Amino acid sequence: MNLQAELAHTDARTRALLAELTDEQLSVPYDRGINPPVWEVGHAAFFYEYFLLRALGESAPRMPGYDEIWDSFEIRHERRWREGVVPDRATTLDYYTRVLDEVRGRMQGREPTDEECHLCEYAIAHQNMHIESMIWCRQTLGYAPPSSAIEPLPVGARAEGDAVIEGGRYPVGMRDGFSFDNERPGHDEQVAPFAISRTPVTVGEYLGFVDDGGYERPELWSFGGADWLESEETKRPLYWRRQDDRWQMRHFDRWIDLPNDAPMLHVNYW
Repeated sequence: MNLQAELAHTDARTRALLAELTDEQLSVPYDRGINPPVWEVGHAAFFYEYFLLRALGESAPRMPGYDEIWDSFEIRHERRWREGVVPDRATTLDYYTRVLDEVRGRMQGREPTDEECHLCEYAIAHQNMHIESMIWCRQTLGYAPPSSAIEPLPVGARAEGDAVIEGGRYPVGMRDGFSFDNERPGHDEQVAPFAISRTPVTVGEYLGFVDDGGYERPELWSFGGADWLESEETKRPLYWRRQDDRWQMRHFDRWIDLPNDAPMLHVNYW
């Protein structure tokens, strides 16, 4: 990985996502599935500071007194919305900029060590997860899509039938290269034979399940799924609605007809 190029790309995406929102939009209402966008940016900077800069010996905080604000293990989720807790956009961007400039300076002018490369790649990957989180925040709240957004794309040519996977011992997880800790240690696992669709379930295929009363038939759901279904009292995916005898899906801030050939989106584990 070209760390400098990847860092620049990730930085640009983050700044754009924040810049496109007004101050009013940044004051997002509490929702257990999202975070305030300004907090996301400060938290990403803290990750670089804590796991790269401080881990390699430079221990002084770049924003004294705010470790417990930016550290997701320390600040309760609901407290991130409390007035006066998270700094404003300008203060947070100043902190973010100072940290990333220091990271760039550390990686320039010499060959970084393997430890530096790993920790920097770790922080970049973490920031990209929060970029995803900032985007689904917009979907959750019905904000306009980011400038990088695209319309739902079709699956393409359908592949009929399932791919049959023979049983045997297969490598699971990562042995070499970069990965998060939950992908390690890489090991071999005995896997029973199984079959899996060659292409993702499409919106149109899932619509067939909805139209067939799938949300009203608990026998089709696992034990946990049936419990979730009863608690939610829903008969359709979250961002779907029936309008004038046709189904629509909310795509950020507007309703579109279901993109039947696109992969199914916005359903949870159950």
